[in-house]
Amino acid sequence: MKQISVAEYEEGQLAVLALDTQGNLYKRKEVTEVFPEGTHWYVIDNADLMSGKRQMQFANTSVGPGGEMWAASSERGGAVLRRLGSSEVDNFRDFVWFRGVSGSWQYLSAHGWRCRKS
Repeated sequence: MKQISVAEYEEGQLAVLALDTQGNLYKRKEVTEVFPEGTHWYVIDNADLMSGKRQMQFANTSVGPGGEMWAASSERGGAVLRRLGSSEVDNFRDFVWFRGVSGSWQYLSAHGWRCRKS
């Protein structure tokens, strides 16, 4: 793993993302107060909502408060990407990446991002 990002998405609940040297993204599963190291890594599907393209590679990732997941693509001009789909941070079946601004992004941080909950 070349990068790990950790953030609290609910009180006492952590989201842990990791990026390997090949640009693949993983989420640590079953992270709890009793077992904070979790049990295993889950590969996050890297489908791009804008193109339907598979096997997109990532240069950087960040998880912020509320479980917001952001990444910088290592392809197509280093676009900023945001994970969209189910609001449940542990449910990755219905998620896709939405491509935002391109601009040779290499690093980003979602730690200052606050999503409003109604």
